[in-house]
Amino acid sequence: MTYCHYKELFSRAIEATRSLGLVHGMREFVFPERGVSHDHVGVILGEFIGDLYRRGLSDSASLSGNCIQIHDQLFGFMERSGIQAHMTVGSMHGNGWSYCRTSIDQLKAELEHPDSFREIEIHTWLTLNDGSIIDCTGQAWYDMQIGEVHPVEKCLVYIPQGNQDPSHYYTPYIVGYDFLYRTGCISRTAI
Repeated sequence: MTYCHYKELFSRAIEATRSLGLVHGMREFVFPERGVSHDHVGVILGEFIGDLYRRGLSDSASLSGNCIQIHDQLFGFMERSGIQAHMTVGSMHGNGWSYCRTSIDQLKAELEHPDSFREIEIHTWLTLNDGSIIDCTGQAWYDMQIGEVHPVEKCLVYIPQGNQDPSHYYTPYIVGYDFLYRTGCISRTAI
C-alpha cells in the first residue's frame, strides 16, 4: 500500500463505514482549520494515565492486547473533557512490521460471520476531530515483540494532525463503535 496522509485515509474509512451500513451512533467528522489544543489533550492524557495506574495497568505488559477496552475508556475521558473523538479500527505499521494487518474485505467477512468467541485481529485507537491520533496500546504491543517493558507513559502515542509519517503510520478502515458491537467485541451496555 502506498503511504497516504492520515486525513485521506480517514476520509476513506468514513466512506467504507457508511457503505457497510455501520452508522449507528456514528458522528459527523470535519477537519477544522484549527487543531485541538495540545495542552488540553496533554492534561486529559495525564489524568487518564493516572486512572490506568489506579486500575493496575502500569506498563507495556498490562496494556498490550487490551486496545478495545482501554480506548473505550479513553473515549469516555475525551467526551467528558469536551474533545470529540472517534473509535477507529484498522492496523498500525512501521519499518518492516505491521500490527493487526487487515483489510476492508476481512472486516466485512467478520461482519457477515461474527463469532464473539473468536478473537478478531484488529487494532483500535482514537482519532480526534482534527485528525490527531491517540494510541495507548500499539507501542505496548511493539515493546512486547522486542522483549521490553516500559511504563504507561512511554506506551502512549499522540500524533498531532499532519504529523504521521511513513516510518510509523496508522491505516484506518472503520470509524465508530458499530463494527465492534456487531462483531461482539464490545457490548452496548459497556458504553
